[in-house]
Amino acid sequence: MAEGTTSQSSSAANDARRAATEAVDKGKEAAHHAMDAAKEAGAAAADELKRRATQQKTSAAAALNNFANKLSESKGEFSDTPIGGLVGQAENTLRMASTYLENTNPERYFSDFTDFARRNPALTLGGAVALGFLLARAGKTAAHQFSDTANTDMTSAYTPMASGNGLTDDGYDNVAH
Repeated sequence: MAEGTTSQSSSAANDARRAATEAVDKGKEAAHHAMDAAKEAGAAAADELKRRATQQKTSAAAALNNFANKLSESKGEFSDTPIGGLVGQAENTLRMASTYLENTNPERYFSDFTDFARRNPALTLGGAVALGFLLARAGKTAAHQFSDTANTDMTSAYTPMASGNGLTDDGYDNVAH
């Protein structure tokens, strides 16, 4: 009877090993599928970002070019003044920036900016400070306009009575419903 028990134990151990091996293999396969799906999703997201960056790059280049055209049209008005030279320089700079945007891939922008920042740290820091002030000012203006709009909307719906509490004689508020 001891031999039968030993062979049954051995058989059960082998079955358990096979089941564990199969479970590990299925786990590895599932992990590979998950990795493949993640890689595909990442590649799709990267492609979408590149597509959007290219669209934005094209739009920005067109806007710079349009502004340069406007400067070119107005340059004649200032041809006899020192401002005429500045307008011409601004036009040329905008056209160069437009050409740079059109002909450079988005990955290159970051490396070019990094190189510029390393060569001109004071100018980069000054530009960052100026940009921070501009963004703060724009945010403050937007918040102020929003609060003015909200106050206008609220005051048009609330007209206080002579008693000053905004309620009518029957105790109800006089806000238009």
